[in-house]
Amino acid sequence: MTNALKTQHGGSHYKNKAIQPVEFGMANRYDPCVFSAMKYVSRHAEKNGEEDLRKGEHFVFLRLATNEDLPYARTKISPKYYCEANGMGEIETKIIIALHDWATGTYLGREFSDADRATELSNMFNALIASAYPH
Repeated sequence: MTNALKTQHGGSHYKNKAIQPVEFGMANRYDPCVFSAMKYVSRHAEKNGEEDLRKGEHFVFLRLATNEDLPYARTKISPKYYCEANGMGEIETKIIIALHDWATGTYLGREFSDADRATELSNMFNALIASAYPH
């Protein structure tokens, strides 16, 4: 397996950093909104300039909204319902459920190492790529 931190699809604005945003965010257990805002601030000078800063600012307000105003701030959304509500296909649904189970530690009652989970998810992503974007 290659070192994922040395690989980047679509540029080099992350892999050339001494500490990548994903390393910083994971080490500090940032929620997705804080992570996204931090990521856009970290890359704006190398990628999309003002647009990235506006995206980062938007995530500040998304965090506020999802923490206070919306009903799901107090309840969970099942991965199956999320996929159905957003019209996702079978493979996308399997990926979302597998990601959810990995993130929450409820991986279908089976014991897998993180490397096994990553390999299984990689295979699922590649199946989706092959079916959605055939060459």
